[in-house]
Amino acid sequence: MKCEIIRDLLPLYIDDALSDVSKEEVVKHLNGCRDCKRIYEEMNEGDVIVADPVKEIEPMKKVKRKLRITKVLFTAFVSAFILLTIAYELLCANPLLVSSDKITYNVSSYIADPVYSYFEDVNSIRKEVIIPKDADFKLDTFENTVYVDGVKLLDDSGEPVPATGTLYPGGSLRVFIHADNRLTAMKRDIDQTYSDDKVSATLGFRPCLPFRQDINELCEENGMVWSAPLANIGEGSTLTIHCRDKDIVLDLYKLSKEAE
Repeated sequence: MKCEIIRDLLPLYIDDALSDVSKEEVVKHLNGCRDCKRIYEEMNEGDVIVADPVKEIEPMKKVKRKLRITKVLFTAFVSAFILLTIAYELLCANPLLVSSDKITYNVSSYIADPVYSYFEDVNSIRKEVIIPKDADFKLDTFENTVYVDGVKLLDDSGEPVPATGTLYPGGSLRVFIHADNRLTAMKRDIDQTYSDDKVSATLGFRPCLPFRQDINELCEENGMVWSAPLANIGEGSTLTIHCRDKDIVLDLYKLSKEAE
């Protein structure tokens, strides 16, 4: 064995804490190495030379300093990674919705001439006729005829228009929605469905970083204008604004009547 290994084993050899095989190796080495045998004798007599503590402490200080710096750098790297991941998730991948207290809106309507919509009896083709909003409009279901200011309403071929259709209001309802936001960009979630004369629409605003804003979902000045034809806004029509804490549900039918 090398002298360094034997000298490390000497304290255990003196305390009789080595296995028989290790003892044999130590004895063989001591019989052939005068330096190690001298150190053994000094250790056995209690006269052990202690190395200079300063020489041993300084290298340990350097090692501990390097370990401390490495630990600090690793912690800083992990913390930065976690913060960047959270920021990317909240501002890029899945930004949070705006809270309800940041949402404001106002409603207006654009009134136009009403539209009479009906199906042609022969080909079942849907047709529409604009009716002056101040005209006297009447449906004569007995004669299956429509009267406007006392005159029969005729189609392009000169045939009377049937009284089986519906008169819809002209124009549209507009809802101006603003979401207060410190960021310069905002993603917009929008979905709406029409069923007969009822519309159901949902909206959501998500503040995000500019490079994550879809040009097709652009929100100008942190808001948007939502609109729908008055003909489609019957009873039960709603516009729901999804927010972080709750939903804001607008009764579009009631708003359309108030805006007239």
